[in-house]
Amino acid sequence: GLPCYAECGGFMYLCKSLKWKDNEARQVDFFDAHTAMQTKPQGRGYVRFSRNENHPWGASGDLNAHEFHYARVTETTEATSCRNIKRGHGTDGKNDGYLKGNTLAGFIHQRHTTANPWVFDFLRFVRQCKGK
Repeated sequence: GLPCYAECGGFMYLCKSLKWKDNEARQVDFFDAHTAMQTKPQGRGYVRFSRNENHPWGASGDLNAHEFHYARVTETTEATSCRNIKRGHGTDGKNDGYLKGNTLAGFIHQRHTTANPWVFDFLRFVRQCKGK
């Protein structure tokens, strides 16, 4: 029940499967989603996003991050996304950040800065969960 955070490859690992060409490998099966590697980048460059009401670390204004992934989500029934993508691709062109329980994972890579102190936000969330 403690919080977990995963970016990009960690997100794919938490899904049901990862496919490359004709080979498909089962993954952890935590998120009800399948991913597949593509021959061209699916998301590359700077990302601008905001946390929505589902985000467990609290709301925010617009934040910057980056992405560089050849994978895409090919099939999913996961409904809880917690980031609204304003620039970039994320998991589906509009959203990023799957949330299940206290686990948050997605394609974008955050950088801890004054404008986006996400590490402090995550640690505050960990402390809140430990206190319950």
